[in-house]
Amino acid sequence: MDKWHAYVADSLAVVEWFEDFGTRDVREALTSVTRVPGFETGTPLLLVDEGTGIGPTPRELEASADVLENRCASFGNKIAMSAKTQAHYGLGRMLEAFCELRGVRFRVFRDLATARQWLRGSAA
Repeated sequence: MDKWHAYVADSLAVVEWFEDFGTRDVREALTSVTRVPGFETGTPLLLVDEGTGIGPTPRELEASADVLENRCASFGNKIAMSAKTQAHYGLGRMLEAFCELRGVRFRVFRDLATARQWLRGSAA
């Protein structure tokens, strides 16, 4: 099984994570999803954490925020993450803070439906 799966569905670019990932994986996944048939520049990005392992360190999160900053225009500067576990929700909040410092519109959510709603502009 791959670490992640990238696809476009319901006007969203989606990357589902199945295993631990690092900054290089984030970079590769974002590149991959922009090459999926149906992707158009400006399509919002949804990152789905399927309960991977322990998670990245704060330094890795900051490096991932740098990657998101460099690629956010491809996704209309609107990126959401759905975190399956409480620990990963906390890590997502840290990533959210790093992204905010870089001007990236990134939000983490506890459930997939709310993340999708926010990306579509129908949730706070």
